[in-house]
Amino acid sequence: MNWIKEVRLENFQSHLDTSMEFSNGLNVIVGQSDSGKTAILRGIRWVLFNQPRGTDFMRVSGDFVRVTLTFTNEVSIVRERTTSKNRYIIKTIGNEDLVLEGFGTHVPQEVLDAHQIYPLRIDRDMELLLNVSQQLDGPFLLEQTASVRAKTIGRISGAHYIDMAVRDTTKDVARLQQQTRHVENEVEILKEKIEPYHFLDDACSKLESCEQKYQQLKQKDEKLSKLELLKRYLKELSINKEAVERHLTILQGIEEWERNLERLQFIDEKKRSYQMKQTQIAEMKRTINTCKIWIEKTNGADQAKKSVTTIIQKYNQLNQLKQLYETNSRLSSSLVDARTIIDKTSFATMTEEQKVQKLLEHVKSVIELRRLDESFKFLNQQFIKIQNSKVRLEKTDLSEEKYQELLSSIERLKSYKVLKDKLVDVKKRLMDGATFVSGKKQEELQFRADYEKRLLEKGQCPTCGGQLNSTVIKQLLS
Repeated sequence: MNWIKEVRLENFQSHLDTSMEFSNGLNVIVGQSDSGKTAILRGIRWVLFNQPRGTDFMRVSGDFVRVTLTFTNEVSIVRERTTSKNRYIIKTIGNEDLVLEGFGTHVPQEVLDAHQIYPLRIDRDMELLLNVSQQLDGPFLLEQTASVRAKTIGRISGAHYIDMAVRDTTKDVARLQQQTRHVENEVEILKEKIEPYHFLDDACSKLESCEQKYQQLKQKDEKLSKLELLKRYLKELSINKEAVERHLTILQGIEEWERNLERLQFIDEKKRSYQMKQTQIAEMKRTINTCKIWIEKTNGADQAKKSVTTIIQKYNQLNQLKQLYETNSRLSSSLVDARTIIDKTSFATMTEEQKVQKLLEHVKSVIELRRLDESFKFLNQQFIKIQNSKVRLEKTDLSEEKYQELLSSIERLKSYKVLKDKLVDVKKRLMDGATFVSGKKQEELQFRADYEKRLLEKGQCPTCGGQLNSTVIKQLLS
């Protein structure tokens, strides 16, 4: 257990910012009434045991309350509470601060391990804080009942372990005695049941003798089966021997047959070689005739080449004229479309501030719709819970009231579903609008580049007839 070295109270009851150091041994706090002596004890109990709970001890003019205890092992525990935070902070030299939140009404185990000042638990529903007493608490255990005193002394001395052991041993002995009586009854019942089967020993010896004779018969039967298999195998070998002798008689002149086969294969190879050469000669004759025909046809090839070159040039010129005509038609129609788009996108002329304002409005709408979507999901879960409750409450007097609540929840669910659909529609419209604006900007840049190119090609202003160049065109368009 550690000793408290220093305590600091900030915005705790009457203490605005009070620090106090303690020495080892007895420390006495003196002062006038209502000067904050008891508040120091409450602050210490608040850090060590999270008591008292709530925020009533926060100073009226402050927006937070904080109590810091420093122990002799240089570990500091900070208990802090604001309107939005409720936490412990454990500070140790050489280590990062440990922040503990969301611990409820119990003191975190890390805090108990840090100060090592544990409450004495008497039973499941009662514990004593022996290390820090209240102002009006009496001496140790004197104001407690006799049963609480006995439990406390037994808990401190360890006598409760003996009581637990005696109680568990008594239970075990009773259980074993009951099991012994049950087993003895079962033994008597089994003896009565096996009495009609006393002849089984003689029957078992006879059965073993029969089993030995059966095994001998089984071995002899297996030998007989093996002999029959060997007999069939010998018969098959005799048949195979006769077949092999017949084949040997037939194959006595096989060497002469092999020599004749090799001679026939050599003749067949020469035949295929002659056929291949004959085919090659016929192909060469056809190729020669074809070459003669093409030589006669290509006598005027030079003149035809010149004609082809002239035709290709004229064809290319014709294609260029067609492309220019199509470009002129496309630019004319694009100009009309651009004017229409400019009329439809007149809202794009608004100032940057107006655009930002409009986007902020859209963002607020999206945030609101997301909040409504979360509410919709929550109500959907509530709707499922209400349905389950309705099934359990069908036979009760409150079923009609639950049914009406269910109907109202369904109506709210439908309204939130409509709002969710609107949210999806707004998101889609925002995406479509961004895509439309981006596409139109690209088209505007393309139209501007085509217009500059056509003005450069023309070289004259279509309005005043003056000379144009790239610098003048950029000034005019800007």
